[in-house]
Amino acid sequence: MKSELESEFNVNPALIHRRGIYKDTFGASSEYCDYQLRPNMIVAMSVAPESLFSTERALEALKVAKDLLVGPLGIRTLDPADWNYVGDYDSGDSGADPKTAGGFNYHNGPVSQ
Repeated sequence: MKSELESEFNVNPALIHRRGIYKDTFGASSEYCDYQLRPNMIVAMSVAPESLFSTERALEALKVAKDLLVGPLGIRTLDPADWNYVGDYDSGDSGADPKTAGGFNYHNGPVSQ
């Protein structure tokens, strides 16, 4: 479903996976990465000019981050619904899957155990 806000912001609607968040990157080498929900969004919100955020949208974004990223053992660094998320971390994985081989998914974090 297209948001009425899409015309207000510089976004590629085909890549929007999660709505109600702020980007923590812009112009990433892989455009999809600009649309991932990560806790880095909170860091970006804390250092960016206040004029970039409305209180209402900022509170909504923080609620999304809390609801989806915070677990009993910490905070995930990637939305569990993201296509790139793999919650089981194994640093000894020497398989062919680029999402997990060599422990690549170290940042996904098993916080919901």
